[in-house]
Amino acid sequence: MTKDLTDLEKDQKTVPTTFIWSKEGDHVAIAGSFDPPIPTWIPIEMPKISNNNHQVILNLSPNKKYFYKFVVDNQWVLDPNLESCLDEGGYKNHHISVQPLKPCPDENREHNVDPLKPPASVPFNGKERDMGSDVVSVEEFISTEHKEEIKPRWKSCSIN
Repeated sequence: MTKDLTDLEKDQKTVPTTFIWSKEGDHVAIAGSFDPPIPTWIPIEMPKISNNNHQVILNLSPNKKYFYKFVVDNQWVLDPNLESCLDEGGYKNHHISVQPLKPCPDENREHNVDPLKPPASVPFNGKERDMGSDVVSVEEFISTEHKEEIKPRWKSCSIN
């Protein structure tokens, strides 16, 4: 039994949320109006993942808006490529509204396929082979015309 989206949203405590700084800076951190145990407005280190790219993933509560700012080489800065606005205190910050994760579609259910039931036929070398209801061995399944195609193709070698 699967839960509907509203049940999933109720059960979801946090959403992994990625923050990236891709500008100059040796020491990069992020601070914001995050929930405990993440400290509020205390800079959190953003490890360098490549040239001028720093990243951190924070687990934030869904259905909530957060304000944040970057701290680059001890200076509080905004990324000019991201939207910013005034928070409740009148400070200019970035903001993010965290949405709940959407469930992955269950492909088996969408196509009415029972994952525990073997397929009626299996594609092999461009042709459908009827599997029937009986289990067959590999030798029985592969016709003699294809046995040459699956012979091992390795050569012996010697180690000096």
